[in-house]
Amino acid sequence: MTILSRVFSSGLLPSITKPTRVTNISATLIDNLYINFNVADRAISGILNTDISDHLPLFMLINSDNPVGTRRNLSFTSRKLDNNKLCAFKNKLVEADWEWPEWTETWPKILPPW
Repeated sequence: MTILSRVFSSGLLPSITKPTRVTNISATLIDNLYINFNVADRAISGILNTDISDHLPLFMLINSDNPVGTRRNLSFTSRKLDNNKLCAFKNKLVEADWEWPEWTETWPKILPPW
């Protein structure tokens, strides 16, 4: 299953359709904002054209049904983070295999030369 298939099957849509990383020799869409199908008609997203990074910054505006200044009950889910969990996470990062897979060596042959 491709990444895009997983996104669609989760009820999400990518909101960015243009390249977000542009160099002299390539242009790739590698940054995105994903939204639920049910807010897609109320959202505006885009790419800011600036040179503060090698990735172009993204933005999204979602028209809310709630007027400014009104309150409604919101619930948030969070995780407790402590030193043990942080150390375990760091150890997982150290243990990870950070080598590129062999099949990536064929990328220059299959990607268009932009």
